[in-house]
Amino acid sequence: MTFPARGRGRRFASQFEAVRDAAAEHGINLDMGPLDRRRDPDGIPEYVYERDVLLVRDADLADLTPHLDADPVPGRGAAGVKLLRINEKPPDAVRRLDGIGALRRGMTAPNHLMSICPVNLCPADEPFPLPADAVPVPPPNPGSAGHGVRVLVIDTGLIDRFADGHPWLAQVGGDPADPATGPITGSVTGQTRVSFGPTGMIKEYAGHGTFIAGVLKCVAPGVTVHVLNSLNMAGAVTEDILGQVLLAALDDQHDIISLSAGGTTLDRRPHLGLDPFADKLRQDDRTLLVAAAGNDGEQAEFWPAAFAAPDLLPDAVVSVGALRQDGKGRACFSNYGDWVKVFAPGERLVNAFLSGDYSYVDPPTLACHYYDPPLYCPCTCVTAPPQHAVVSFQGMARWSGTSFATPLVAGLVAARMSETGQPNARLAARDLLASAPQITDGADRRSLTVLPAPASGPEPNPPATDLGARHGVDTPAPHS
Repeated sequence: MTFPARGRGRRFASQFEAVRDAAAEHGINLDMGPLDRRRDPDGIPEYVYERDVLLVRDADLADLTPHLDADPVPGRGAAGVKLLRINEKPPDAVRRLDGIGALRRGMTAPNHLMSICPVNLCPADEPFPLPADAVPVPPPNPGSAGHGVRVLVIDTGLIDRFADGHPWLAQVGGDPADPATGPITGSVTGQTRVSFGPTGMIKEYAGHGTFIAGVLKCVAPGVTVHVLNSLNMAGAVTEDILGQVLLAALDDQHDIISLSAGGTTLDRRPHLGLDPFADKLRQDDRTLLVAAAGNDGEQAEFWPAAFAAPDLLPDAVVSVGALRQDGKGRACFSNYGDWVKVFAPGERLVNAFLSGDYSYVDPPTLACHYYDPPLYCPCTCVTAPPQHAVVSFQGMARWSGTSFATPLVAGLVAARMSETGQPNARLAARDLLASAPQITDGADRRSLTVLPAPASGPEPNPPATDLGARHGVDTPAPHS
């Protein structure tokens, strides 16, 4: 039997410091939920939340007021939800209010942190530098698949001059006056972000949104993509802010929303701050949310991807887990469970990144972060450079995570829409998944619905040099 691995607490600690400092710059103070020492001897929190505030539905405020000493936080909270400043720890306030017989359970919630990679607050791995001429994985798809489809990517924004050296991120097509050359299509726009810190080093997650846009455009080169810089606290945001962003996205008439972030919550309930979005998505009959299942290697619900569960919003949400590189099962880092609708390639993808120096954040390990013994070998999380080792990037990176399986699926849905003429993303996704193959996971024999990347032919890049060995970290022997 394979058991969850130990030793993730060090990774969490290194990441929490970065996220906490970034949040403080926005006037947001973070705290951790209770530690779960069954998962790690150092303890990994069940969730992270904003200190001293509580989320409350507008409709419940009058019933709660007699039981709360609280003041509204100006300018915060999505439509229909208030953020209140309180004088007790939010989880304690929720437990106290849940215990009052005259009130319903779940009327309040902490303002949870939502991130590219909770609960561990760590990606499956950190980006690995490749030569400037490395071929993307999956490779660019010829033609204009996805033409006419609009996708919104909610992420960390775009790097400056993102298309330089990355032609697949430019528009495709020929002379609009010559039908034989095909239409000009596939623009990429979005908010840029500050990519370099005060020391001139690449900021953590600075290239995340660009990498995602690159994967999407490789699969569906004709798609129109807009990338937001909403995850601007070291790849994280609080649930009330994300709720506002998602709600606004429904008004912008995008066909697909691609979200490579989410989080876990107190008592595994859906995020209260996303309630207005979920209600509006339920009434909408066309917009599709494609959401990452998360990188915790666990079954616990990761929201909003878990809205894909059969009893919630299965027609409106596609939750995406990651396949390991050989496609024979789920990646060690990928969350899984009945709420994960589909698995797609998410280990060692290759795409656009920045050029410059990067300092590694996470402590290295010689064992799988998630399982002991490992599910398979070699898993991407095993070998890494020492913490704070500096490497140089030349505009391309190899990276792993459900973050990157997500735009691949969004691209496949967009391609399906343009190829079949189906204007409704939800119907296109339903048809795509209905014809998707099933595999039996090579590790735990679970049945998985999978969407392979478009055929790529031979391995487009030579095996990468072991970056860990280059920095004095030994590569572990293969596991039998």
